[in-house]
Amino acid sequence: MSKRIAVLGLILAAAMVLAACGPEASPTSAPPRSVTTEGAPVVVATEMPQTLPTEAPVDVPVEPTEPPMVVVTPRSEMEATNPGSVNLASGTPTLVEFFAFW
Repeated sequence: MSKRIAVLGLILAAAMVLAACGPEASPTSAPPRSVTTEGAPVVVATEMPQTLPTEAPVDVPVEPTEPPMVVVTPRSEMEATNPGSVNLASGTPTLVEFFAFW
């Protein structure tokens, strides 16, 4: 009896491995649907819009400006942590912050 159970288990395991390694199922293609185009009526413009004459644009020389300097100030509430004291495999979410003092 136990030999039958072992053989049955082996056959089931082999069947599962073969099913997992098989090719992906091909999607069945649906028949193409007919396309109907019913939309809003199209209005054709017959008159040209009137435009007012405008003056030619005047080129104004632009002086190059330097971008403002950003002053980085370190925050005093952040301090370095000893990596050896952090347990990342504790099973709970752990917040890890990366920062640098420039």
